[in-house]
Amino acid sequence: MGIIKKQSIQGTILLYIGVFIGFITTAVLFPRILTEEEIGLINTLLAYSIVFAQFATLGFNSVITKFLPISEIIKTGIIIFSF
Repeated sequence: MGIIKKQSIQGTILLYIGVFIGFITTAVLFPRILTEEEIGLINTLLAYSIVFAQFATLGFNSVITKFLPISEIIKTGIIIFSF
């Protein structure tokens, strides 16, 4: 089996496992453990965090691409964590 095919199958399996875990926590555990207000608060905070994460990364990749070649970060190895 090819490397790409093997990695695609592994990624698909992990994706389905993540969806299953998300379903269990959202549909089974949350209603039994938390109140309606707490579930609503969690959903609201999750929605805000998704919106703010999109704004936080807005243009970040192009800034790194533009300014990285002229900086000293390349020598320190920090570039590994930026992508």
